[in-house]
Amino acid sequence: MAAARAAVMASGPVPVILAQQHADGYWLQPGYWPKYNGTLQTLDVLTALGYGANPRLANGLKLLLGKQDARGHWPLEYTYTGKTWIDVEQKGRPSKWVTLRALRVLQRCGDAQGTGTIMENV
Repeated sequence: MAAARAAVMASGPVPVILAQQHADGYWLQPGYWPKYNGTLQTLDVLTALGYGANPRLANGLKLLLGKQDARGHWPLEYTYTGKTWIDVEQKGRPSKWVTLRALRVLQRCGDAQGTGTIMENV
């Protein structure tokens, strides 16, 4: 398993994904509305694949932690309100779904309190 993971990291899609990360920590283009959501999605996938300890995720994690509010929640920054059959949450308000995904990413990188190997560099 370790050999397969190392092979994917060396020549699979992971290096391509990491190479597309911008210096500010986000993925996608500046000003494109899902910049934050795209970053959260990318961090979610990479950490689910077992790359939570990769130091190249540090800038993305800084961006993610910078979006956390004083109560420990993450806001919904983009919504499809009016474009879908139902409205799930309000834009700008704490989002249980964004918070769940953010905490899941942080847990895979150390723990939900933001401490651990990769988190020490953030």
